[in-house]
Amino acid sequence: MEILEFKGVPEDKRVALVATRFRDHAASWWQQTKLTRARNGKEAIRSWEKLKKKLKESFMPHNYDRTVYNKLQNLRQGSRSVDDYAEDFYLLLTRTDIHDTQVQLVSHFIGGLRPQLQSSLAQFDPTTISQAHRRATAFENQQRSTSWNPSSSKPRSYVPATASSGSQDNTATVKPETRFGFREDENGLKRSTRNALRCYSCGEPGHRQTACPKQQKRTLLLEENIGKKDDVYDSTEE
Repeated sequence: MEILEFKGVPEDKRVALVATRFRDHAASWWQQTKLTRARNGKEAIRSWEKLKKKLKESFMPHNYDRTVYNKLQNLRQGSRSVDDYAEDFYLLLTRTDIHDTQVQLVSHFIGGLRPQLQSSLAQFDPTTISQAHRRATAFENQQRSTSWNPSSSKPRSYVPATASSGSQDNTATVKPETRFGFREDENGLKRSTRNALRCYSCGEPGHRQTACPKQQKRTLLLEENIGKKDDVYDSTEE
């Protein structure tokens, strides 16, 4: 229809021009319609409106208008964007002969949007579907820019760094108590590996310098040596 108006095709030539574009079943139907009307003594179809009426009667279901109208009434945005929803709304609106007022159409368009967008549009009073469409698109873009993505804020699990791939296997076999700074002695008691006792005399862990067995041996040997020296000194004086 837009092409016919753009080309400025006169009304009496539109039917013949459009008929040249018929293919397959439409072309066969058109030839049969012309023959039937000629046999019955009827005038050929030359009116554009009459051709559209005959095409609807032959190719569209008998309840087509009702089906399209029901789809328009039940149309909802759902998970689609506002632009996709508006495209379907305009398409169904042009395919049905609806006589609702502009206010009713705007109300129906807003009623099919998501509840969040309906609440945002409640503070405005759009008078046309285009205004409601632009407002809803603006609010949708604003909600997308300020939306919070919970997956981006999840803390990462801690994985200790290892020097090589072989050290990973060794780490897996270490007891948890040892990795967290504890070890078990031969009696099954947990002892800290961070603050373990260490002898400053012999350098071995597990005891203090005052209780060092090696230090005690040294003390005994020293005392014995001192006793021997005393005995030698006493014998010389005599």
